Amino acid sequence: MNHRERFNAVMHYQPVDRCPLYDFNFWDETLPEWHKQGLPTWVQHAGYDDRYTSRFFGMDRFGGGPWVNADLCPGFEEKVIEER
Repeated sequence: MNHRERFNAVMHYQPVDRCPLYDFNFWDETLPEWHKQGLPTWVQHAGYDDRYTSRFFGMDRFGGGPWVNADLCPGFEEKVIEER
């Protein structure tokens, strides 16, 4: 199965060869720390369509899909209390 077939099968509760493997991003501090610990420097992250780390770690490609706002709804009103 390719990554698209696997994703579609999971979303439709059909049999798959394995579960899809995704990671949507890393903290900014994570990869530099892993580079110090021996991770090859060509392994970089580039936002949500993260093909470099995906290739190295053997994850499926993630196309990003629609953006979903997972923040509080309605959000808090922003107020500047003090300028320093």
